Order: sequence, then C-alpha cells, then structure tokens
Amino acid sequence: MVTEKQLYGKWGTLKRKYLEDKGIDWTIANLPEYLHGVDKQAEDMYNVLSAKLSQNPLYKRAGEFMEDYRRLTAMQHAIEDEILHELIYTEEAV
Repeated sequence: MVTEKQLYGKWGTLKRKYLEDKGIDWTIANLPEYLHGVDKQAEDMYNVLSAKLSQNPLYKRAGEFMEDYRRLTAMQHAIEDEILHELIYTEEAV
C-alpha cells in the first residue's frame, strides 16, 4: 500500500507538527481535509486582520520607507501571533 504524501501550506504544516508533538491521535479524522481547512481559515483570518489593522494608526503608512517597512513587519507579526494562538496551538477536536 502506497501512502499519498499531502502538501499543506504554512499553517496546515504547523498544525500537523503541533498535533504530532502533542501525541494527539488524529488517525480517525480526515486529517488532510482538516489541515487544508486550517490553511484556509488562517488565510481568511490573515486577510480580515490585515484589512482591520491597516486602519490602525500604529500600522498606517508614514511615507518613509524604513518606517513603513517596520510598521508592516510589526503588523504581520501581530497577525501571525493571533493565528498561532487561535488556530494552530489549540487542541480542539480534530
């Protein structure tokens, strides 16, 4: 029997690794579908938070390249931290 290798995005891969590290038994669930869903949820969450945070004065463009880059990077880190906390490092039922 040949097992098919599944490819996931960044978030699905992180979730799979987290589940493996925790020793959570996910063999019963449809793991590929679940992990692709995690990728989709994370992508949607990223887009929503990006639109919301780009209106925040902390992250708005200042007109200077280095300052704009710093603000964009800070916003990306804030969004990624939220995704990690809400979607990846949780043990909800798979």
